[in-house]
Amino acid sequence: RPAGGLRRPGKSGRERPGAGFDPASKPPPRNRWPRGHPSGVLEGLQRLRANPKLADVTLVAGGREFPCHRGVLALCSHYFHAMFSGDFAESTAARVELKEVDPSALEMLLDFAYTGKVTINQGNVEELMRTASQLHFPTIQKVCSRYLRQQMDATNCLGICEFGESHGCPEVSSKAWSFLQENFEGHGVGGGGGGKSEAGLAGGSLFGSTGFQGNGWLCLTSPITTNGAFPWCL
Repeated sequence: RPAGGLRRPGKSGRERPGAGFDPASKPPPRNRWPRGHPSGVLEGLQRLRANPKLADVTLVAGGREFPCHRGVLALCSHYFHAMFSGDFAESTAARVELKEVDPSALEMLLDFAYTGKVTINQGNVEELMRTASQLHFPTIQKVCSRYLRQQMDATNCLGICEFGESHGCPEVSSKAWSFLQENFEGHGVGGGGGGKSEAGLAGGSLFGSTGFQGNGWLCLTSPITTNGAFPWCL
């Protein structure tokens, strides 16, 4: 008998619990993420999102419900980070109602949070920019800002300038104002004349019936990375 009175296994005819388990007999599961860990994590988050039982919060906007996860929201949005980490009732609530938030734009923001992808076009850039500003999604704000600056022309520059000012995008309004000064000098720019009605919002939209020029879309296809670098797909 060894020192200390301990019995060697098998001597008493009784085995210790777990004595028959051989870790080598069951190898660990293989990596099922051939494209690497980051994309595998995003795919895993999508699967979690698809199962409402695994969600820890449900966002409600416009009568629609969006099961999701506090950690993912806090990672992508300063608004949700402050909400869930602060001393607010929403930090532990199972349902959080977002008033005056467009549900379609919210769905696009959530898709981006879980996939790292977003497609921006003339039909969604305005509402997406508004909602991203409301909920403080900085990456989407930057993407929309770049899109607007790239697609600026004589028919929408004043509308884009006003839109940028009202949504806290100084780089957009500054670029639009410079465009106005370069292309409308001597035509009543800034003087409250007819230039505003011609170059302003057409039909309440930045890209109205005047005809849209350029690619008309911008697709962000790289998954989320820790350094926030996203290559552009034009």
